[in-house]
Amino acid sequence: MKEDRRMWTIFLFLLGALGYLLGLKLDNLLLMELTRWLPHAVLIFVVSREIRAATGVVDDGRIQYTKRIRVGLVFCMAGDFILRLPIKGAFLTGLVLFLVGHAWFIAAFQVPVQGRPREWGWKLLAGFAAYGIAMYAALFPKLGGMTVPVLAY
Repeated sequence: MKEDRRMWTIFLFLLGALGYLLGLKLDNLLLMELTRWLPHAVLIFVVSREIRAATGVVDDGRIQYTKRIRVGLVFCMAGDFILRLPIKGAFLTGLVLFLVGHAWFIAAFQVPVQGRPREWGWKLLAGFAAYGIAMYAALFPKLGGMTVPVLAY
């Protein structure tokens, strides 16, 4: 039973990811919109399952960690949807939702978990910050009037 659930989880994640990539390749907006939510939903499901599995166990930090990751994923999923809406202000609203989601991820990295050194969160944060700086440098020429909001993000 557990193995079947794992296989379905992997299948649905890959279906969504590959469906989105196919829609991108074929320039098929409908296929992209129908499939891009699936990997987000699967990740939220997996994190929620981890919370349930850890409930009842002496809290070594895993429960708070996974709850914060789940909240961050929900905000990022909402940001992903709103970001692409064809209405004024949607891009900035989506960007703000992503920022809130990532703040939850940062909060999760700071939860002390038994067996993991406290510095782990800061090292992970530094790696993501380096990636963010590189991404901003690559996007900068195309940002136009959104340079400051994207930098703040």
